[in-house]
Amino acid sequence: MEQLVEFLREYVDFFEEMERKQEEKLQKLLSRELSQIEETIMMQQAMDKRLENMERRRSALFEQLGYGGFTFKELIAAQGKEAAKELIGLNERLEHAVGNIRFYNEKASGLAQAELEKMGAGTGTAVTKTGGIYKPEAAYRRSMLERKV
Repeated sequence: MEQLVEFLREYVDFFEEMERKQEEKLQKLLSRELSQIEETIMMQQAMDKRLENMERRRSALFEQLGYGGFTFKELIAAQGKEAAKELIGLNERLEHAVGNIRFYNEKASGLAQAELEKMGAGTGTAVTKTGGIYKPEAAYRRSMLERKV
């Protein structure tokens, strides 16, 4: 059990670090400085790799301890009161960090999209709210032969 709690502490600490990095990323995007933006891209790629590794470790540990497929809340329910108390605290910290990460990512994505549109460098596609289906905008659907030169 101690191995599980120790890992989950590290896991939650990682997400709290990721939360701070996402806030930092948003601030750098707001600066509109190319070097800062490039730095955020590299930082995001590194965080994505670390997240992938943490999830792989979490999955392997949960499987090893017989909790494969369990959510954090199911894991808490499977523990005694003493262990559950600390796990509840970790879960609350994790949910807070993940909520903030989502918020920062939504703000950063919106900012990036707005800047692309200002520059006239739109993606030429639209994402629908019903499943992320990409559809070319009308201006991009016409063939090159149909356009007047």
